[in-house]
Amino acid sequence: MKKFDGGIVQLKCMFWRVGWRRRDIPLEAGLEGCNLVITDRGDTREYFGDMAYYCDPGSEASIREAVLKAYSAPVCTALQHRIRTEFNWTKTAEATIKGYRQIYNGNDYGRSYRDVIYW
Repeated sequence: MKKFDGGIVQLKCMFWRVGWRRRDIPLEAGLEGCNLVITDRGDTREYFGDMAYYCDPGSEASIREAVLKAYSAPVCTALQHRIRTEFNWTKTAEATIKGYRQIYNGNDYGRSYRDVIYW
């Protein structure tokens, strides 16, 4: 149980997004201490590794099993830490700058961005 200012109490938090395509990433829910049940499709494992509960969106049994596991499990503090350290605006800005520098300095074909623009 988690208590917040103003007397609000959070008893249990669980988030699930089960679909054939990953439409958004439940980073906010994981940051708030919710256990995550998400699709096993797409790139979700790259984000959450073994810190989420995965299910086959076409299988009710798989969804049920993942939801029950997530509900009965304690909060994954490692997930909260990973989100805070790896998925923040500073890291996003650094990755964006790195991408721009790669484009500016040339691509796999040995041409600079000027060659590509004026080609």
